[in-house]
Amino acid sequence: MRLIDQPIQVTLRDRRPVTFRWRGATYRIARVVDRWSYMGRWWAGEGEWKFWRVVTAGGGEFELMYDVRQQVWRLYRIYD
Repeated sequence: MRLIDQPIQVTLRDRRPVTFRWRGATYRIARVVDRWSYMGRWWAGEGEWKFWRVVTAGGGEFELMYDVRQQVWRLYRIYD
C-alpha cells in the first residue's frame, strides 16, 4: 500500500464515483470494495472526509477520498 494523496478528477453517477483521472489516464471503476466517512479533527479545521475503496476495470485497487468541506477529490492510496 502506498500513500499518494494527490488531487484527481472524478466522474459521478447517482452520487457514486464511476471513473477517475490521474496522471493523464482515466480509470473505470468496476466495483466498490468499501466506503466510510471520517469526521476530521475539528480543532485543526478539518471537516468530513468520505472514502471509497475501489477496484478498477484493469484490476488496480485504489482508495479515493472526497473532502466534503473543500469539495475536492483526492487519490489517497494505491494498494499493491
